[in-house]
Amino acid sequence: MRSTTAELVLKLTTGLLLSGPTVAYAQAWVPAEHSLGFSFGYSYGFHDTLYEGDLAVAGLPANDQQFHLGAQFVPIEHLLVQASVPLFVTQYTGQQSIQNNTVLLAHGRYDDGKMHVALTDLSLGAGFQLLGDDGLIDFPLAVTPHIRASIPMTHYETSGYAAPAQGLIRVSLGLDAGLRDLLLRGTYLQVGYAYSFVQRENRGGEETSSISLNRSEASIDLGYFITQDLRVGLLAHMIYTHGGVNLADLESASAVLRKYHDPILAIKALLPGIDASYSITEELDIHAGFEMVVWGDNVGNDKILRLGFAWTPLSGE
Repeated sequence: MRSTTAELVLKLTTGLLLSGPTVAYAQAWVPAEHSLGFSFGYSYGFHDTLYEGDLAVAGLPANDQQFHLGAQFVPIEHLLVQASVPLFVTQYTGQQSIQNNTVLLAHGRYDDGKMHVALTDLSLGAGFQLLGDDGLIDFPLAVTPHIRASIPMTHYETSGYAAPAQGLIRVSLGLDAGLRDLLLRGTYLQVGYAYSFVQRENRGGEETSSISLNRSEASIDLGYFITQDLRVGLLAHMIYTHGGVNLADLESASAVLRKYHDPILAIKALLPGIDASYSITEELDIHAGFEMVVWGDNVGNDKILRLGFAWTPLSGE
């Protein structure tokens, strides 16, 4: 029988992962066998400055809205499988060109000032809880290795400030760990790390296909259940690309690299944030959160507002 705190954390992980339109935070606990959950997530993000090495280039405003549908199921004990589909609405609202300007302005099909809609990458994942009082082996620390894949569903634009994503297949292997009731009953801590093998960009021939885009991602999630229904948390997510090209070097780069630089950028970013959830009923949760880039290279100064609903018709209990 699961403890009360364990039930709350499992409900948290069911909703938190599903409600995040793009970022999969650590999920150390797997819900009970035959649990089934669905979600709808929305996020609005915007930036007006681009980080290029030690420089911050202003005057490049763009925004995106993401609509996200997800589902997860526990077919056998300890094994969680997930799937999600995002729809992007993006817009670049900066200037199209400036005479004698050295800053790269509008340069993709979506950078025309209009809103563009794109169905992007199907996300699939599975995790198996090895350790934990609800895991395969009884242990105070919950440990769940996972595998995830991101597969483009359409040929959307990958160049420009309004490009929604890379358009490349990505497969990630990772490990999540969690503790509950740290110093106070109702608290929890989850940490995660994943290494992603990213498809090479081959449209530029050997010049682009020779560049590795593999990357590491790490996350931390510290939270507290104020009541049985209300939870608050602090989050942080870091991305570090082991390869790629830098915006600061484009001026001296070849024409091929300048043309295809967006999907092969060496993205590095740290995004702390806050989030909260509330259980409207035993089956329906609402989630809200905010995060922003506080450090990065080859990325914008993004600020992201997230909202989401998670519906769990089958708890497996």
